[in-house]
Amino acid sequence: MISPARHTRPIEPDRQSQIIEAALKLIARNGSHNVSIQDIATEARISKGAVLHYFPTKEELFASAFREFFHQFFERTKNTMAQHDDPLQKLRCIGDWLFDENDATVRMGYPLYLECMSRALYEKLFHRLFHDWVTSWIDLLRDAIEEGIRRGCFKSDINPEDTARAISAFCQGVASRWYLDRDHHLTAWARDTLKNYTEGLLWKKRGEIPNIDRT
Repeated sequence: MISPARHTRPIEPDRQSQIIEAALKLIARNGSHNVSIQDIATEARISKGAVLHYFPTKEELFASAFREFFHQFFERTKNTMAQHDDPLQKLRCIGDWLFDENDATVRMGYPLYLECMSRALYEKLFHRLFHDWVTSWIDLLRDAIEEGIRRGCFKSDINPEDTARAISAFCQGVASRWYLDRDHHLTAWARDTLKNYTEGLLWKKRGEIPNIDRT
């Protein structure tokens, strides 16, 4: 799971939130390589020295910002899934809001996710952040799959861990296409493609699943 941020200095919660929110906003808008400590200080309406007092390096600040956003993202995902009793609905609801272009979290989340993934190619710190992101997704999906197997809703011979990895990887591909080329990969396509793939892996019989509300 995502590790809590580590800091070399005690941080006032309000000031920490102020700095991190400014960093996330600018990174999502401009990319991390185009954002400076001074930019963040200006956005947060504090001095550059104040930012450096809490975060001595830009890398430490960016890593803390990514960790905080990912934490918020997964808390929301867990809360959304918890609103549904049926295991299949727990999985389907993820796609419903991940492909909502009017959602503020979605609009900020995709640029941040893609930024972290690109930096993970070359930087160990961001490689670890990306690993934690993927692991968190797999954990959420695996728990719902295991529940579905226990309740007799899903195939009993599937491996929950492997199936969760497959759904996570498939979702990543669909989401990337949807976000980066939405004119040719529409929202309805993204939702239906993810739904059909997921249901095909999990259902006892394609086209039929007992005790599950498909609406």
